[in-house]
Amino acid sequence: MTTAAAEEPLPENPEWCREADPKLYQRFCEYNDANPWVWKEFLRKARLIRARGRERYSAWTIVQVIRWETDIGIDGGVFKINNDYIALYARAAEFVDEKLAGLFELREMKPERRMISREQRDREDDGEDNAPVKRP
Repeated sequence: MTTAAAEEPLPENPEWCREADPKLYQRFCEYNDANPWVWKEFLRKARLIRARGRERYSAWTIVQVIRWETDIGIDGGVFKINNDYIALYARAAEFVDEKLAGLFELREMKPERRMISREQRDREDDGEDNAPVKRP
């Protein structure tokens, strides 16, 4: 499936995220539901990188670029995204677009990435991580 990112929602098939802790996946989906533009930007940038001929690229770098572009455009706000979501965005991108297969190094998710830390649970209780972020 290679339609335009603006028309392509995050895939609902859990096959692409089977390694993730179910609670992490649930939080990721809640974040994405509140901020669907992040997925669209991630997918658009991944496709751009592949179109430029890159065989491998860093999902982390793509998210950092989104952070930077968004932070300079948000009026008084700060763009927040849980770093644990980056691996899930990379897996989703490779799942929806066969041209992106192999672009990211998809390592086995580490237990500390699968489990929710006490600090993370505290932030979740505040609703801090999954709040919508204004798009510039």
